[in-house]
Amino acid sequence: MADYSVGSKLLHHLALSIPAITEASFDIEWLSFGGHAPESQNGEHIFVSGLARAGTTILMESLYSSNAFSSLTYADMPFVLAPNLGAKIRNFSPADVANMERAHGDGVLINVNSPEALEEVFWRVFSNQKYIKHDKLINTPVSNRLIKLFRRYVSLILLKHGKKRYLSKNNNNILRFSALLKAFPRAKIIVPFRNPASQAISLYRQHQSFIGQQKNDAFMVKYMTWLAHHEFGLTHKPFFFRNCKSRHNDPDSFDYWLRSWLCVYQHVLSLKLTLKNQIVLFDYDLFCKDPLEYFRQLSKVINLEGKNRKTITPPRHADANFKDTTLLAEALNCHDKLKKAAIF
Repeated sequence: MADYSVGSKLLHHLALSIPAITEASFDIEWLSFGGHAPESQNGEHIFVSGLARAGTTILMESLYSSNAFSSLTYADMPFVLAPNLGAKIRNFSPADVANMERAHGDGVLINVNSPEALEEVFWRVFSNQKYIKHDKLINTPVSNRLIKLFRRYVSLILLKHGKKRYLSKNNNNILRFSALLKAFPRAKIIVPFRNPASQAISLYRQHQSFIGQQKNDAFMVKYMTWLAHHEFGLTHKPFFFRNCKSRHNDPDSFDYWLRSWLCVYQHVLSLKLTLKNQIVLFDYDLFCKDPLEYFRQLSKVINLEGKNRKTITPPRHADANFKDTTLLAEALNCHDKLKKAAIF
């Protein structure tokens, strides 16, 4: 993130690292625009969430390209809790709108109009970071007050774009599925998944890549911390679920990431039993094989009109030496259950 100017870095620091300023921006936004914001509680909103490297960004961009949703974009930074006010403050140059490859180095191009997982700033600030521990992210109760504030936040985002449906991609939401569906009873949560071995290898490689980048870029470390993006790198914190045994604790091993995969998707399957049709399991591998047909099937499930306008590049196949063969067998068994419960 070396292309950020000193002034831009300072503005991000003020807007995102000082909770009082971040909360104040939300309060001013609501006082200024809340009276015009639409009701959000009964919207058919979509939350994309799961484990990183499962095609969550591609899926979100595919949904966003239908032009049916309001979503946060890079243009909302750094005043991410004040989308309408921020839009009146900042002007974009042609260079701002130009496409560039994101930090993941995976060929996904982004610009200021690209949707992104920025809503986590809300949860970090208004929960006082209670779910963020020094070594993990945990599931904590979400109060009725916080649900009310989040409904307000979504309504402000809807107001900015003039759409009735909100679209979010936020992997940390896996910690609060029940709360999201309490806030928005007609919403659906789409959980993409991939072959566990392939996804674990991708997670491992991304972690190593981010470590290399962050060692040379202190601002990148701060930026990811402000956004509560702890999937990879020097600030990595895994999701913690009480029913998941932790046999592998070294992120520099493939087995660690395979264990992370299994913990997340076993948790998803357990939630699917109770939340049923509100959780939609999305087989990203099948999506890559036939994106038009799979997106058509998904559109039926989520009541969406529109076509996928994004080009899909299948993930690269890679091999790794998983030492824990029992763990691999467990993961493959879980993968079979996900496929059987998926939409297509």
